[in-house]
Amino acid sequence: MTTTTVHPLAALQQALDYRFRDLALLERALVHKSFSANNNERLEFLGDSVLNMIAALYLFQNFPGSSEGDMSRLRAAMVRADALADIAARIELRRYLRVSAGHSSNAVVKSTLADAMEAIFAAVFLDGGFEAARQVIQSQLLYLLKNGMVPLQKDSKTQLQEILQQSGLALPAYRTLSHTDLRGDAEFRVECRVAQLNVAVMGTGRNRKEAEQKAAAAALPLCRNRR
Repeated sequence: MTTTTVHPLAALQQALDYRFRDLALLERALVHKSFSANNNERLEFLGDSVLNMIAALYLFQNFPGSSEGDMSRLRAAMVRADALADIAARIELRRYLRVSAGHSSNAVVKSTLADAMEAIFAAVFLDGGFEAARQVIQSQLLYLLKNGMVPLQKDSKTQLQEILQQSGLALPAYRTLSHTDLRGDAEFRVECRVAQLNVAVMGTGRNRKEAEQKAAAAALPLCRNRR
């Protein structure tokens, strides 16, 4: 009776819907610099460019009515670290990543997973060429879009800035009111002030960026009504 040996990366390849001819490329893409000098940094460098090119091509072909600015905004949303970390979670990438014990915190793991996704995209490109990379990356981008994980509308800060500029008003000022970090559970409180309209509102979030967006969202209806 013979037994079939299943490669430990078979499930990952299935999740990517791509079978590598040179598995050494995939194996290298999974090695963080904290684990070995033979790591995925060079692949990450290449993968960043491949991802941006394919995301741009997808938007150019599928959003014919979008301006350059809109496509740039959408591409930035697609290739941001949070989006790549969402893709990594979908394919359970953390199971395969090789990192040192000191890189186990959630904040570090998210950025590490995002970098590894770029490295994997580069590995696919080197192994199968542009068309193979396009198919793999595009399927992941479609997943993000279909599941509402890419914001198609402009973010609140951008919207607020635009309506103020259209009215000839000064840009809003953001000020951190407080920052607490209890047992790794951070909270920022940020004020958004539009002095010329006498608007001052607050937003809270897990980081300053998120708090600023929530403050801007609260300011938007007030500023629209008072222009």
